[in-house]
Amino acid sequence: IKNNNIMFFKASTVSEGVTNILYKFSSKIFSKISKKNMKWVPNIYSIESVFKNEKKTSLVKWTNEYENLEFQIEPPLNLKKVYPISPESIKDVIDPITAFLQISEKLKNNETCEKKVRIFDGRRRYNFITKDLGDINLNNDRPKSYKGKTMICGIKFFPIGGHRLKSKWKPKQDKFSDIKIYFAKHNNGLFIPVRVSLKRWFGNVIVRLIRKEI
Repeated sequence: IKNNNIMFFKASTVSEGVTNILYKFSSKIFSKISKKNMKWVPNIYSIESVFKNEKKTSLVKWTNEYENLEFQIEPPLNLKKVYPISPESIKDVIDPITAFLQISEKLKNNETCEKKVRIFDGRRRYNFITKDLGDINLNNDRPKSYKGKTMICGIKFFPIGGHRLKSKWKPKQDKFSDIKIYFAKHNNGLFIPVRVSLKRWFGNVIVRLIRKEI
């Protein structure tokens, strides 16, 4: 956090274990977010990912006080494999990091995590809905993973564009308990995701925040 009105976010992810053997993946994310009229809004969102040795990059910028949107992606969408994204669908959208920061703000104000959001990350356009699933104390099942009280937020996705034409994923069949995000209170007062669990057709996937202290 640069000040109370601007936030910079950096993160990286890598696959491990069985997931790394079947679906080797890594990514780097950067986001700049600012407050407008007491609400967090996106400025810049970029992601660089490598999946099965294929590198993809996305850069999305919101300009003119969040009124205009520009984006660049490499390589372009392969419309033989994914659904197109219409220009009309990327109006009034935010990036996923800003969405989670808005949810964090709700938790900080002792509200539930329930929210409806329109997301665009450069390559995918989707909506999601979140639902409060209570709280739980997590054990640190990996070195340096988070241990302590968390708020659980279930999430359901509704793809609009950029998703695969052929996929075993059936989003209409998902339950809120299939994708769970665990939020913990940071020492700056914000709630941040420390773990994500996903139930998929091929098994369970767990993403953990690894750091020295929360």
